[in-house]
Amino acid sequence: MKKELYDQKDRLYADALRFWYASLYINFGTLVFLLVTIFISWPSLAWLFGFVTLLSPIALLGCRVIFESKFREADRCKRLLHYVDSLGIEIPEAEAACLLGYPSRKPVKITYDGPFYVSLSEQGIRRLVDNTRESAFFTFKLAGHTRNYSLAVIGLMVITVFVIFHTILSTPEDTKNIVNYAKSAAGVMSFLFTGDIIILCLKWWGMQNEAEKSYNTLNDLLKRANITVDEAMRAVEEYHIAVIQGAPIPVKVYLRHRDSLNAAYQKAHGIKGE
Repeated sequence: MKKELYDQKDRLYADALRFWYASLYINFGTLVFLLVTIFISWPSLAWLFGFVTLLSPIALLGCRVIFESKFREADRCKRLLHYVDSLGIEIPEAEAACLLGYPSRKPVKITYDGPFYVSLSEQGIRRLVDNTRESAFFTFKLAGHTRNYSLAVIGLMVITVFVIFHTILSTPEDTKNIVNYAKSAAGVMSFLFTGDIIILCLKWWGMQNEAEKSYNTLNDLLKRANITVDEAMRAVEEYHIAVIQGAPIPVKVYLRHRDSLNAAYQKAHGIKGE
C-alpha cells in the first residue's frame, strides 16, 4: 500500500506540473506570438493571433483548474506519507482508496524523491517535528532560489522595455518600424503587469518567508526536552498551509540544488551523510 501511494504521489505531482507548465507556455507563447505579429504584417497571421487571444484565457483557466486539483491530491498523498513515516501510524484504508482511485497517468519517471528524511529520531511527535523541519528547510531555500530566477526574468523584461524605448527615441520619426517598436514595448509592459510572472514571484517570496518562519519554529521546538502534541501539530499544519498556498517549485530547480541542500542541512544539524 505504501509503495502504491508513493507512486501515485509522483504521478499526481508530474501530472499537476504538466498543466502548470502548459499555463506558463500559454502566457509566454501569447506574448511571443504578439511580437511576431507586430513585425510580420500578414493578414492571416493577425487573424490567427486574434483567434489565439480569444482561446488562450480559456485554455489558461482550464490548465490552472486541473493543476490545482491534481496538486491538492498530490499534497494530500505527501502529507499522509509524511505522517506515516513520522508517527508510525497505519495507512487509513478509506483515505488510501480515495487517493489511489484519483485519475492519473500511467507510471512516469519520478520527478520528486521521497519523501526522504534523514531524521534519526524514533517514530513519534519528535520525529514528526524533525521531518517537517527538514522539509521546511528545503522549501524556503528552493523558494528563494526560484524567486531569484523569476526576479531575473522580470529584470530582463524591464531592460527590454528600456532598450525599446531608447531605440524609439534615437530613431528618426519617419522610420517605418518606430510604430512596431512602440507596440512591442506596450506588449511587453502589459504582459509584465498583467501576466503571472509578478504574481508567481510574490508567491515564491511569501512561501520562502513562511517556510523559513516554520523552520525556525520547528527548530526551536526540537531544542526542548518535551514537545506537546498541540504545539507540534500547530507548527506542522502552519507549514503545510504555507506550502499549499504557494507556487510549485520547478523540478529543474529542485534537481539543481538538491545535493547541495542535503549536504548543508546534514552539516548544520550534525547528521552524518551516507
